[in-house]
Amino acid sequence: YYERYCMIRESFAEIGLAGEISIVPFPINFPQLYSNYLPMDAVFFMTIYDEWGEKKRRMFASQGLAVELLWKKPIAEKGLSASAIRQKIIAGDPWQHLVPPAVYRMITTSALINRLRE
Repeated sequence: YYERYCMIRESFAEIGLAGEISIVPFPINFPQLYSNYLPMDAVFFMTIYDEWGEKKRRMFASQGLAVELLWKKPIAEKGLSASAIRQKIIAGDPWQHLVPPAVYRMITTSALINRLRE
């Protein structure tokens, strides 16, 4: 999780949003614990493509969290996924153009490629 957090943080910093957004990992399957991790007065932005997205929205609502739905689309309209990018990396196919520059740098300067291929 830490690597994903760093990739997101660095990508936001690269476009000038370093101080504008907070990234807080939390146990999403345990709504009763949200208040230990999250600012309960924050707005949570979501996109929904499937039942898992709907379940997350219900869990947030069960705790009184403010949810802003950015869009709800069928899974066929989701587009590119992290799994598809990982498959391209493993196969040796071009993938740099699919991620922000900060993510590319972090992946290529760490052991992530080797870990994926193992």
